[in-house]
Amino acid sequence: MGMSEAGEIKKYLQEAVEKVKAKALAILEVEAVKSIKKNFQHGGRPEKWKPVKKKPKKYKLTKTLVNTGNLSNVSSVKNEADYSVTLISNPLTRAYARVHQEGAVINHPGRQLKFRKKKSSKTGEVRTVFASSKNKRISKVVKGKPYVVKIPARPFMIVPEEDLRKIVRIINK
Repeated sequence: MGMSEAGEIKKYLQEAVEKVKAKALAILEVEAVKSIKKNFQHGGRPEKWKPVKKKPKKYKLTKTLVNTGNLSNVSSVKNEADYSVTLISNPLTRAYARVHQEGAVINHPGRQLKFRKKKSSKTGEVRTVFASSKNKRISKVVKGKPYVVKIPARPFMIVPEEDLRKIVRIINK
């Protein structure tokens, strides 16, 4: 076997390896996004997410972390230079996504509570009620108590081991 034949074989093998890597990246790009969406369908994988304690009425029937669907809109970008796939959360939910992925403790300083006087039409009794900030008859402003909001980590941007095995099987085919 001559030097030119060995060079041709080496070139052919390098091209074949590049094709396999490109196909594997394409499969990984699609399957990783499917896996993330599956996390939302199951309410967390491999472990279920802690449910939200207080849900607004309009979200009572939805699953944890699924109100508008924006958080589950994950896209992927493949980088053929270093053979990697990067998962990207929806730009509308970046800060929110990070808080749920890692968990957070939010120290809220307390808000201003505004009150006004209200006279009952039946009894003529005057009582104090909450007022909106736009109300012109505010009689009293009180600072509310500071409080802490603890948001548990609900890692949704992960590809579980079971899905990794499935992705490897697809790539091997």
